[in-house]
Amino acid sequence: MKPSIKDVAHLAGVSLGTVSRVLNNNPKVKPENQQKVLRAIAQLGYHPNPFARSLPSNKTHMISIFLPLMSSEFYGYLFEGIDNELSNVWYDSSIYPVFSKRRLISYSNPNAFPYQSDGMLFVSLIPERLFEGGHVPTNKPVVLVDAFSDKYDSIYVDNVNGGYLAGKHLIEKPGEIYLISIGEERNVEFASGVFGKRRRGFERALEEAGMHLMNSHVFEIGENFWEALTVGRKILQKAILPVNIFAVCDTLAMGIVEAVKESGLKLGIDVRVIGFDDLKWSEKIGLTTVRQPIMEMGKKATTILLDRISRDTSPRHEVCFKPKLIVRKSTGR
Repeated sequence: MKPSIKDVAHLAGVSLGTVSRVLNNNPKVKPENQQKVLRAIAQLGYHPNPFARSLPSNKTHMISIFLPLMSSEFYGYLFEGIDNELSNVWYDSSIYPVFSKRRLISYSNPNAFPYQSDGMLFVSLIPERLFEGGHVPTNKPVVLVDAFSDKYDSIYVDNVNGGYLAGKHLIEKPGEIYLISIGEERNVEFASGVFGKRRRGFERALEEAGMHLMNSHVFEIGENFWEALTVGRKILQKAILPVNIFAVCDTLAMGIVEAVKESGLKLGIDVRVIGFDDLKWSEKIGLTTVRQPIMEMGKKATTILLDRISRDTSPRHEVCFKPKLIVRKSTGR
């Protein structure tokens, strides 16, 4: 027989109301009582019924996550951070991709299904670009991740500074400098602008050193390993060695690294490559990169959203994480 909320209350030595408040992430529960309830839940293996919980609290215990449809490992790490926080309070999530005008129109309706959840995370999306008036069409809490708006709680990394760190590192190396970026102009309403910020910081570092990035040395492509591989081959066919290349994300950098391997050139000596993200495989291939704390951003955004759902009315939160340059053999460590 499955344990019930009454069993939890009995084992913890608290009232049913206290157990309910713990399950609903009520901040007014005494820490000692919260620990008693959590220990009892773990000991009994109790799993709350979200539908039963929603009746008295008028909450769904669900959040909606909106994001561009992009096959990127970045989102996998981000969701891991989000899910870790949600599981601590028995919340769940649903994902809603925003990748077409048709979907955007449907999400512009305040009665759309995603807005029936308790709160929303908008990932790599900016409401001012998506919706008329610049507001998400709901009164429910909204938090942005990997994006910035002065209208909503915003959790992001300093992308300009990240690009600047990459530029400062590469200008120390002799050779021509190339930039592999991601074009965001085609579907600007679905873009967060992070890649443009990385480019801006990168170019600022070069300008401070009295250098100029030639247009012929800039390639804008999709966030695609194969496109990066193709561009890498083109650069290596015509470039005068040594060459220094900044790719605005690790996925693109990996394509360049593969092109270097194909060519028989020496990575870190003939060709130096730096990426951005520090995905889990980046260390394995020896990729110098700019690290952003992806999971931590997901966790922080989720914590703020859950606080908002619990009636936190504090002023708007803006959390800007600092990037960190991680130097490895791809730039000749």
